[in-house]
Amino acid sequence: MLMTRAEAFDTDFLARATGGLAVGTPRGARVETDSRLDLTGALFVAIKGPNFDGHDFVAEALAKGAAGAVVSRSWWGRGGSNITNVIVVNDTLEALHALAAAHRARRPIPLAAVTGSNGKTTTKELMALALSPLGFVLKTEGNYNNHIGLPLTILRITPEHRAAAVEIGLNHPGELAVLSRIAAPQVGAITNVAASHLEGLGSVDGVARAKVEIAEGITPDGVLVTPWGSPPLERALEGYRGRRRTFGLTEEADLYPARVADRGAEGMEITFVEGVTVRVPLLGAHAAMNVLAALATATALGIPLAEAARPLEKVRATSGRLSPQRLGKVLLLDDTYNANPGSLAAALRVLERMPVQGKRWAILGDMLELGPDGPLLHEQAGRGAAFLDGLILVGELARSIGRGARAAGLGAGALHEAASCEDAAEIALAQVKEGDVILVKGSRGMHLERAVARLVEALGEKD
Repeated sequence: MLMTRAEAFDTDFLARATGGLAVGTPRGARVETDSRLDLTGALFVAIKGPNFDGHDFVAEALAKGAAGAVVSRSWWGRGGSNITNVIVVNDTLEALHALAAAHRARRPIPLAAVTGSNGKTTTKELMALALSPLGFVLKTEGNYNNHIGLPLTILRITPEHRAAAVEIGLNHPGELAVLSRIAAPQVGAITNVAASHLEGLGSVDGVARAKVEIAEGITPDGVLVTPWGSPPLERALEGYRGRRRTFGLTEEADLYPARVADRGAEGMEITFVEGVTVRVPLLGAHAAMNVLAALATATALGIPLAEAARPLEKVRATSGRLSPQRLGKVLLLDDTYNANPGSLAAALRVLERMPVQGKRWAILGDMLELGPDGPLLHEQAGRGAAFLDGLILVGELARSIGRGARAAGLGAGALHEAASCEDAAEIALAQVKEGDVILVKGSRGMHLERAVARLVEALGEKD
């Protein structure tokens, strides 16, 4: 008989794990922090954020069928004491973290965690496939990679799971160390280090130091997996004495390919000296590095390369992450999930090297959270866009991309500035023809998915 969530999160375990006071018999078949979800049988943790307070919904959550709630002592003392089936704690976020750490301790399955400036989600998907020879794999869903999402993911480990692949994001120093200790990975992987979240981390070296925090939670017998030849990472890892495995496109890395063949819009074929070949429907050299990161992780856990590589052919590009869509005779590259200078450079390289019958277009928006150097970083990124036949910009910072592209030789008449995402799509629609390729990319806050939606609407559903 399989153990259920109700058995996993009973009152005694909740009280011990959180150090809280049990009032009534709180329990939960699962753990949730969003009162808008179906909470039947769940444990509701009331988290207070900058713009919301979960305590405002405790009574509603219990009325909707939650089997218990975790609440703060201060709220309890202000009038919540008439509600039962709760765990009363000093801080509900800390309690969520403690609960996840306790649950992870009693579910010591092989777990791989990944962080990095770019490619985290794709690499996590690849890692989950590469770990699948071990059995049923838990993986991070959606954007559950932050101080709330990561512990919720860990709390979803069940006795049926044989391995886990989790993604960890960060915005400020110290955050990743906390989350890594909760996850306690046997392997911690860093995809890369680039200019991202500079408002909170200050510099690329600051980014590297923050990413290296993933090592703080790695188990004593675990392995840190890193890209070969990253100067910021090497500086951040100076003095690191733990086990380490590198991946890269050079023979100097511990894991490297003998050959990477570009198959255009179909992806790539990667061959290893061990005689293993894998075809993946992902675009660009950066995607090859994500594949290598996943395989370096799986082999560090003892999975033979051939077994880890075979399932990777099932991977599909995640929506909004350089995802190709055929719209009639036009190819759309939807890379709207997020953007920083590194990921923009990678996307532009894919577009430049892709065999194209017609013209190459890009709709580019602001890259946010880059701090005071934002305009300069945009201008530098724009130099890599000079090959385009058409460049459409959305946002104030994106104008600096145009300056960089013009300085690098962007053709006369190729540059357009749009008043909105929808306007950008209309500018493109007025000029694109059969055989053209359109890249759409910008930070999430620019909402360039609206441009994608308009293009899809006008050019037809993908084949």
